[in-house]
Amino acid sequence: MVKLIRLKGDSDKSETEIRNVFNEGIMLPPNSTVGLRSCRVNFLNIEDFEIYRLPTDTVINLEWFAGSKYTQQVTIPSGDYENTNALLAAVQKATNSVWIKNPALPLRAMYRGFHGRWLVVNGKTTFQMYSLSDITAAFAPVNDSWNNVGGAGSATGMTLTNGRIVSLGTNTLPFELRGLFNTPLINQVFQCTLTTVPTAGSLEINAKSQRAAAADTTIPWGFAIEDFGGAMRYKLRVNNVTHTNTTVVPTDGDIMILRKFGSKCRLSIKRAGVEEFFIESGQSPANVLPVPIPSLGSDELDPQLMVWNIRADTGTSAFEINDATYQGINNMGNPAGNTIQLTLNLPRSNPLGSFLGFTDVVYTAVGAPAAITSDQVPIGRSTYPGIMVKLSVPGTDLDSHAGQQDSPNQSLSYLDVIIPQTIENVNNMIYEPNNIARLALRNKNPIELRNMNVQFARDDNGVPLKFTGQPMVLLELD
Repeated sequence: MVKLIRLKGDSDKSETEIRNVFNEGIMLPPNSTVGLRSCRVNFLNIEDFEIYRLPTDTVINLEWFAGSKYTQQVTIPSGDYENTNALLAAVQKATNSVWIKNPALPLRAMYRGFHGRWLVVNGKTTFQMYSLSDITAAFAPVNDSWNNVGGAGSATGMTLTNGRIVSLGTNTLPFELRGLFNTPLINQVFQCTLTTVPTAGSLEINAKSQRAAAADTTIPWGFAIEDFGGAMRYKLRVNNVTHTNTTVVPTDGDIMILRKFGSKCRLSIKRAGVEEFFIESGQSPANVLPVPIPSLGSDELDPQLMVWNIRADTGTSAFEINDATYQGINNMGNPAGNTIQLTLNLPRSNPLGSFLGFTDVVYTAVGAPAAITSDQVPIGRSTYPGIMVKLSVPGTDLDSHAGQQDSPNQSLSYLDVIIPQTIENVNNMIYEPNNIARLALRNKNPIELRNMNVQFARDDNGVPLKFTGQPMVLLELD
């Protein structure tokens, strides 16, 4: 006797599995079979079915004009990128990595000039070119480029002017300033003279998320002067790990230079124009604890949200910072900036242009920043043969799996493979097979069926796919 069973899911309860428990058990006689009669499902994200595959290294040609003309070739590495954001992160990193013109130049000058930002705006790929320059740390209300995020009263006893902070050591609340200019992806520099070094408490200069709360202690990279073994010492912080120079005592007049270049961080201290010592990623200096000093991971590649942050904890003694400058991106949320004329040239024969939604070869834009938007939404390519409908029937052994009969089996076996007609129809799937594929439920004795679980998964790797709403699967038991 043929029975039809309608299974209905609910994405609020599970995004990847339809779980049905029947009000009344269904008796399955020996040698029963189950097949897929039909199904209807809305998948959550089309990117689950896409891949961005660059078969060869891809070259983008950039030309921009801001007082002088610059040209550059950007090479995006070949490989498979799992979604739009992964591809854009690779393009953005490659775009900004090419600014180095002369390895013999000081680190501060290597990436000077411009900053490219790739992102999706209103569903379309946008490339923005910003000017990049050294900025005086204008702490004062006039031309202020910093916010006081320490709260009311935290700046008591502080004098703030352009490039200069003076603390009398009388503030009772933690003092914290956050810069308004975003920091570039590859090279970041903060330099100042420590005219008066604090003798107690702590003074920190860190990179921090622009949106982070004042109490957030997440520090990808930074610098501090803090007590260590009863004396103030220099410290470099990388990925929230503090590396302390255990022998060098901070001295009035020290010039501190904190750099991030690529995935490395470096703290240099100059005295009388001579670099006395430095701490850098990849090193294991004997007078630094702990060692080795790590490099940054790829998880900090959201550069347009990173800013410089200065904090002095409660109880810090008097200190003074002078001549503070840093490298920042003009006109990213700020009125300043130079107008840039930008030309982007994409190869017609390479899939990168179509992946990012660009249909022409040459695009131009003028602005501050100069922004170029794609013609179409970015879309990858379907690389899987189909979507498996996978079934679990507790208390039975499905024909495609070995195991003891009439005993619980936790494995999933597939009923059928759904092949979408086109990539545009993947998200909203309605499927009725012409010939029903059946699985034998290898039960020697009658079994009371109380529940069934169904999943949808990629046929190439078995990864469950997320759905939205209330998918429906109609099974046929015989």
